[in-house]
Amino acid sequence: MKIICWTALDHFPSLVLSQLMHPRSVGYIRLRSVNPLDEPRYFTNFLSDPENKDIRAHIAAIREIQRIVSQPALQRYGPKIIDTPIPGCANFTFDTDEYWECALRELTASFWHQQATCKMGPKSDKEAVVDARLRVHGINKLRVVDTGIIPRSISAHLSGPAYMIGEKGADIIKQDWGELPVPNSHLETQSEPHSESDLRPGSKTHSKLQLEPEVKSEAKSDSEPELKSETKSHSGSQLEPELKPHSE
Repeated sequence: MKIICWTALDHFPSLVLSQLMHPRSVGYIRLRSVNPLDEPRYFTNFLSDPENKDIRAHIAAIREIQRIVSQPALQRYGPKIIDTPIPGCANFTFDTDEYWECALRELTASFWHQQATCKMGPKSDKEAVVDARLRVHGINKLRVVDTGIIPRSISAHLSGPAYMIGEKGADIIKQDWGELPVPNSHLETQSEPHSESDLRPGSKTHSKLQLEPEVKSEAKSDSEPELKSETKSHSGSQLEPELKPHSE
C-alpha cells in the first residue's frame, strides 16, 4: 500500500490518497472478435478477491492517513476528511469501516498499469510461460518481450520496466542470432543524372549511363562548336567523357 500526498502551498488545497500496489483481485481479458485489429475486452474485477483483503488494505491505509494528518506539524494546515455524501452509502455511519468499504467500491479508480500473464520461470513452474531468455516454453522461435513476463506486480508504474525489458530483449535476440545484415545495405542509390556534376569523376551518384558499356550523346550550342561526347564505362571506375570537336 502506498500513500500519495500532493504538498499544499499557501491558498492551494492538497490531497492525500491511498494506492493499492499489490492487489489480490484478478481480472481477465477476452477477445472482442476474430478480427485481430479489434481491441480486446478488459474485465478488471477490482476489489473482488474472496477474502476481501484489498478492501481491508485500503481501510488500513485510510486510518494511517488519519493518523499522519493529526500530527501537530500538519494541524496548522487545517486538514479534514472529505465528508461529501456518496450516493449509495447514505445508510452507513460516516467514518466507520462499513462506510469506507462502500465508498471504496463506489469511488476506486485505476492508474491502468495492469500486467500479466506470461510469467517468467523454469519449466517446472506450471504457471511460467517464458524462460530466462524470454522464449516460450514448448514453442520454437517464439518469445514474449513485454511487462507480462514480470512474475509479481511491482510497486511502481510500468513504463520504465517496459523500456528496460524491450532493450534487454533486443540484446538477447542479437546474442542468440547475431547481427543480421540489413537487405541491400551495401548498395548505393541509383538515380537518373540531374546535372553535369552527376557525370564527373568521383561522383557518388550512379546513373544508368554507368551501367551501359557505350553511350553517345550530341549537344549543340550557339556560341560553341558542336561537340560529340563518347562516354565509356568500365567496371569499378567513374565516367570519364572524351570530347571531340565536330565540324559540319
